[in-house]
Parts: sequence; structure tokens; C-alpha cells
Amino acid sequence: MSCHDPHGSSQPHLLKKIDSKGRQAALCYQCHEDRFTPNLHPMKKDQCFDCHGFHKGKLKSPLLKLKKNTRDIVCFECHQEKEKVRDTQHDYSSWSPAQMSWAKESFHLTKNLSNRCQMCHHMHESQTGGSLLVTPKFSHHEFKVDSACLSCHKNPKASAIKQIRHFFQHRPILISAVKDKESGEEIIPEFFTPSAQKIKDPTQALHLSCATCHDPHAWSQNPRLSKSGEGDMESSFLKAPPKMMKFCASCHGQEAYKLYTQFHEYENKEKNGSKE
Repeated sequence: MSCHDPHGSSQPHLLKKIDSKGRQAALCYQCHEDRFTPNLHPMKKDQCFDCHGFHKGKLKSPLLKLKKNTRDIVCFECHQEKEKVRDTQHDYSSWSPAQMSWAKESFHLTKNLSNRCQMCHHMHESQTGGSLLVTPKFSHHEFKVDSACLSCHKNPKASAIKQIRHFFQHRPILISAVKDKESGEEIIPEFFTPSAQKIKDPTQALHLSCATCHDPHAWSQNPRLSKSGEGDMESSFLKAPPKMMKFCASCHGQEAYKLYTQFHEYENKEKNGSKE
């Protein structure tokens, strides 16, 4: 009876009619006001019901709906391309106890993780933009889009997680696209604001971020980039290597391959008084 009015409702499913007062999902707002943060996951129809199923929600979860005709979580209903995270090193369901312990100590995670997405994304309390990234309890970098990655991959205390040797901020890029001479396609990587919002119309100097070169959802074995023929740090999670290297080659020429595959192996070098 808290949610339904079986005798006098004209709403779908006999839900109570509540004055919205300009609020989204007014029925849910009565109890869950703290869940409606400025960076709440956008709702298609101003309804929480897009993600939550109050009568058929997944067990041991915040009543999250399941993807149609499967037992997997509803996130993949819209984000089908993200399913590539399954069974990769970013799929926390295969993590060791040491890795899981570190993540819980380092990030503001939900109390009970019920799906793969929650390790890196928080749909209600994220402090970043469109990516809805979890918030590190401490930050290594002013760019929030990078701080989540670096909290795991550039921190001596996270010894159970793969570490990168070096991290440095690439100088701002004053270019919007590179045309592929063979296909005629315009190649442009993805750029993000410090708060992790994707930049669609670059009009100023752009910064590289971890997500510019890496796709954390898709691990791939690429013999062209791997010395051993097996996936390793030279090929793991790298985005579209042929296209990216053509983009890099517009400035770096023949060094593009080496720079792209060994970016984190290079030392910061002082040149003419500035770091490069």
C-alpha cells in the first residue's frame, strides 16, 4: 500500500499519484531522496523503473532488473558494447581476495557489489560526468577521469594489481582529426574533460587521458603489439591500434608504434627547460 492505490489510482500498475513538484520519479523520491544526486544516471522516461524491478529484481542487489531473456544485469540492455568486460582483468568477479580488498579500501564502493559495472561506476553518487566513475578515496591526479585508473595502476600499495611504470601528462594536442590516406576516414581519438565527460566538438587544446588510448571494457590479444604473441601490457585494453598509431604518426612519424605500445616505459625527459 506504500506504492499502490488499488481502489483509486489512474496510474499504470495502480501506482499512487504523487505531486511531482518538478522532481523526477516522485514516488521513489519519497523514500530515496538521497539517491537523487546531480550526477544520477540519466533516466529515459524520468523513471527509476528503467533499471529497477521491484517485483522481479535480481537477488542480493538493489532490485536491479535483468537483461531480457538472460540472467545478466540490466546495464547491458543499453550498453551492449560494454559486455566485452566479461572475463577480462576488469571483471571483478574473477578478482583475487587481495585485489578486492584493495579496491574496497581505495574507492567509495557500494556496500554489496551485485554486478560487474559497480566496481568502476556508481550510478547514483559519482563525482564525475558522463562516465559516472566511482570516486577514489584519495586522488593521484587533478583529472578525475585518470584518478580512478591511477589509484589502482600507479600505486605501490596496490601490489596485487598490475602497475604501470610511469605516468605523465601528454602535452595538449592542437588537432581535431587526421585523415587516413588509404580509406579517407577521419581519425580522431576520444577526449574527455577533467570530470570525465566526453568532448564531442573539440575547439581548444585537448589532453590525453587513460581512456583516450585504453578501452577498460575490452581486453584483446593482438600479436602485432605483443612480443610474446599473448596479451600483455603492450596489447591489453589498447584501443584500435592501427587507427591510433596513424593518429600518433601525424606528429611522431615512425616512432608512433614504439611510443604507443611503450608509452608508460618512457622516462620524463627535460628538454629546453620543459618536460616532454
